[in-house]
Amino acid sequence: MTISYPDDADGDVLAAMAESGVDMQQELTIEFVIDAPSEQHSKAIEADIAAAGYPAVAEFEDGDPEEGIDPGWVVSVEVEMAPEYQPIIDLQAKLQGFAEKHGGQVDGWGAMVDPGPDDE
Repeated sequence: MTISYPDDADGDVLAAMAESGVDMQQELTIEFVIDAPSEQHSKAIEADIAAAGYPAVAEFEDGDPEEGIDPGWVVSVEVEMAPEYQPIIDLQAKLQGFAEKHGGQVDGWGAMVDPGPDDE
């Protein structure tokens, strides 16, 4: 069964995952990343998200000049969930609400996918 995804950045990532052979019904660790303007803001975002029942970690990231990523404070939220479009969009919107309260912005999400037997 082929699943079609909306024509946006999130849909594109999910389609690429499905095309690469990821079992889209299997739960994965999906990490949402929130950019924060300072340590104080990142800690406030972390506290609000943790109070809502999600595991959140505020940390300073060094960035990667070669990738055009500036150093700064981020909050990472890792959730075990199946990579389904609407639940990801809904959680992203919820996290954006916490972020905006403290001057932050959801930067996106990604999933750690175990390589299949052919990829090892």
